[in-house]
Amino acid sequence: MGRGRLTRRRPLIAVTGPDRLGTTAWVFTRWALRRAGAQACRLTPEAPRPPEPLAGLVLGGGADLDPARYGQPRAGARGVDPARDEFEWAILQRCLRAQVPVLGICRGSQLLNVFHGGSLHQDISGELPAVVREYAFLARTAIDIEPQSTLGRIARGPRANVNSLHHQAIDRVGKGLRVTARSKSGIVQALEREGPELVLGVQWHPEYLPFSRIQRRLFRHFVEAARARMSAALAAALEAEAKTAS
Repeated sequence: MGRGRLTRRRPLIAVTGPDRLGTTAWVFTRWALRRAGAQACRLTPEAPRPPEPLAGLVLGGGADLDPARYGQPRAGARGVDPARDEFEWAILQRCLRAQVPVLGICRGSQLLNVFHGGSLHQDISGELPAVVREYAFLARTAIDIEPQSTLGRIARGPRANVNSLHHQAIDRVGKGLRVTARSKSGIVQALEREGPELVLGVQWHPEYLPFSRIQRRLFRHFVEAARARMSAALAAALEAEAKTAS
């Protein structure tokens, strides 16, 4: 890793997605990250390697995870993409080991949960008939946020309104994760991983709410965490250079 790459002003953040489709989400996410001070690159199963070491990872939304990942037969999951599952599983594993900040969006939040041993409701309408499924690009879903959490500090309050574009939901929460937001109907809306590095999953799509102050703060907080990771990597590289020189 060259020092020039480490000293770039904008941290490099990867945004994962499918090989086909997903262009709209990618464009909005790239714009949100750029507004927050980062440079984004898109990674897919057919193009899985970033141009240089990453300072952050965004697991994007899209098709459902293969239920086999959480030990269930397929019964409501749609558009399963095993190649994407495998690719994102591997890059998430590498980034967590390297303590690279991770933001999971919609499917990405569900992937974070399953990676940590959790499970999903494959279809809210079928499995949770008492829950009224909300579907809207606009911020019409009210959520309650745990004040003593990263998301609570970002939101600066215990409540927010978000959009809702999912038909699945988190069921069993994965090991080492805690729920930090729920909708009024009880659906898990945010997860955070215990530990010093930022690992946060949100069930909504913050990239589609560019005029929301809370969503802009969410991306800024994530980019600042990536910048801190980049600074730590630079310090480690300089220390290694010094040891080699001596």
